[in-house]
Amino acid sequence: MKMTQLLMLVLAVVALIFSGAMWFAYVRPASQMSGPGVITEKIARDSRTVQRYQGGPRAESFSQDSIRIPAASVLRIQLEGSSTDGYLALAPAESERYKVGEKVQVLYEKRGLPWMSQRVRIVGITPSAAP
Repeated sequence: MKMTQLLMLVLAVVALIFSGAMWFAYVRPASQMSGPGVITEKIARDSRTVQRYQGGPRAESFSQDSIRIPAASVLRIQLEGSSTDGYLALAPAESERYKVGEKVQVLYEKRGLPWMSQRVRIVGITPSAAP
């Protein structure tokens, strides 16, 4: 086996391991968990328009798209029994029924590599029942 063939084989194995780790961390179906949480912050985001430019093979060849992002209220939620925070963007009218400090039931997924980085992706929330 030539040295270049061996090098190509090693690179292919490294690429396979890397792509497998990325699939495991961010793409694979994750089980949804449920637990209590507390809304710690509410951030209002105004609607805005973002311009996206796509370049072509030549400098004078490009296209432009305008993407409208609607107004939203971003809720920062701390999961009880954990130091982990998650974020959920809701329409302003829907977020009015939630207040800072309110306890909610959170439906979430944990994403990432357990030994390197993990983040919580909040799928939905419902108000907790009164005690």
